[in-house]
Amino acid sequence: MTRRLTRPFPTLAALVLAAAGSMAALPPAALAQTGSPTEITERQPPLITIDFKGGTVAEYVAALRKSAGEEPVNVVLSKEAADVPLSTISLRLVSLDNAVQAISPAAGLANGEFLIQRIKPMAPPNSNAAAVYSVDYIRRERVVQTVSGRIFGDPQIQVFSLKPLTEPSPEDGGPTVTEHAETILTAIQTALDLDASTEAPRPDVKFHRESGLLIVRAIPAQLRAVEGCLERMRDDVDRRRAAIRVNRLGPEEMVERKAAVTRAEFELQQRKVECDLAEKNLTQLRTLRDSGNVSEGEYNKAEAELQKNRMMLAMSHAEIERARELLSISEARTTRSVDDRVEQLRKELADANRRLIEVSKRRDAGTASEKEEQAIVAEKDRIVAQLKDMIAKQSSASLNVWSAGPAILDLTDWPKDQYDQTLSVIRSIYSGSKNPPKIETPGGQRILVAGEQWQVESVVTIIREIGRARRLAEPTIGPAVQPKPGTGR
Repeated sequence: MTRRLTRPFPTLAALVLAAAGSMAALPPAALAQTGSPTEITERQPPLITIDFKGGTVAEYVAALRKSAGEEPVNVVLSKEAADVPLSTISLRLVSLDNAVQAISPAAGLANGEFLIQRIKPMAPPNSNAAAVYSVDYIRRERVVQTVSGRIFGDPQIQVFSLKPLTEPSPEDGGPTVTEHAETILTAIQTALDLDASTEAPRPDVKFHRESGLLIVRAIPAQLRAVEGCLERMRDDVDRRRAAIRVNRLGPEEMVERKAAVTRAEFELQQRKVECDLAEKNLTQLRTLRDSGNVSEGEYNKAEAELQKNRMMLAMSHAEIERARELLSISEARTTRSVDDRVEQLRKELADANRRLIEVSKRRDAGTASEKEEQAIVAEKDRIVAQLKDMIAKQSSASLNVWSAGPAILDLTDWPKDQYDQTLSVIRSIYSGSKNPPKIETPGGQRILVAGEQWQVESVVTIIREIGRARRLAEPTIGPAVQPKPGTGR
């Protein structure tokens, strides 16, 4: 049998006292040689001897590594710094720090500035870690100073697309706001003339009409003026396009607004049914509670459920009013947007005619091309086509004739009480509406619905959903006799 000897572990306090005592026993010189427990001993960098014949910064760093042999040379280059050209560098037995710092004078500072940093090592104590250098390069504009002392940047070429301003926006899917190329060019020239200087290079502005590209060669300050002018015009066009999109709903959006009214009406009916059931349940539980057959907790739970259903019913009332109001606003805006668009197209047509006359005169004088005239003629034809289409829509909207198809729903196959309840539901839904559909009973278990087309469709949808929920026969739906146009409902 082997006996195992155990030794108790020293406490934390004992370790701290022992460490303090041992360090106090060391002489000051020995303590300095020992160093702090968190101190990092850095590796001595190699001495560099190099004859670099010229090249990029990346090639120079590769030559440094080759010169250092097996000694580590850790240099992190940014993408901008790697390709900067350097002149000849010849060094003899210099430190790695000096060899890396030599990059900046060898490149010159005319077009940019080097940022060279020595990164502090992060390693375990006494790990003999090698130094790491980061090299970055920040380019700056080349400047030209005139006799008067005013400084201009080096001329540059920049290309802008004017199509987002001169052509309709694809996402609009209909009439939209555009600017004429001549209007844009005039605005840009005005902005450039505001800062005209006899010493500054004159900007070159060329517009390629077929591609819609504006090519500008100018100093940085002039380019910023062109960018600012185009940005302001884009903001203005975007704002006007957004206003048209708000005021004009396409067929899909109008259908969705009408469907929202139908959904809100059916949701309201469901909430009413739920409230009725909750009230009946609470009445029964009250009787059972008074007789001691139901606990107070169950009764309180049913009462809370009724309050919840009443709140949901109130929200459904608010939602249906909101849906009806949105539909009403959309219909009014659609009519108003047609009128606004007609007025805008008339102004654009007048402007196109004015420009066509000016170009014709310039052609006679030999200062305008045939392509320029043809472009304005094509633009005029496009405006005329849009104007005819919008005037037709405007006339159709102003007639305000009867366009709905009345329908008769035959519920003969439904039980009489279900028919009566459904009829009551439909009438209660539209009881507070400002413009309700016409709902009549022409005889038998039939319901006649007349009004706007979306109203007829809404009533038909609600009756169908009620029948499906109660597992009743599908109602037979047929057209009623259509009233004459303009005679009312």
